[in-house]
Amino acid sequence: MPILNGYQISETIFSSRFTQVFRACRDSDGLSVILRTGGPQPLPSLCARLSYVADVLKKFQHPNISALIEWVDTPGQCWLVMEDIQAIDLRHYLERFDQQRLPLEIFWPVAIQLAEAL
Repeated sequence: MPILNGYQISETIFSSRFTQVFRACRDSDGLSVILRTGGPQPLPSLCARLSYVADVLKKFQHPNISALIEWVDTPGQCWLVMEDIQAIDLRHYLERFDQQRLPLEIFWPVAIQLAEAL
């Protein structure tokens, strides 16, 4: 598991070849955060892409979008530090329905939240 000074990683939320997402706690004040970084062997192009994501996140303020707290660029690895809004992963939520149509009472609240976020 990677290390980012000033943060204690508590769990892996998502991991692929190109992206790793963790839940962590900031040492200075105990704030729960989400950390996103490149994969286990990050490429320079991934750092450039994460930098772009950081620039985009700076422009958003919405309860359904994690706000950027900090952009950390360390030798060999860069990090997005985002607020932890304690939300569930939409992909995992939808997987519970096993590729079936969502019931309307579930679809509409999700669709409205997505539309508001966009």
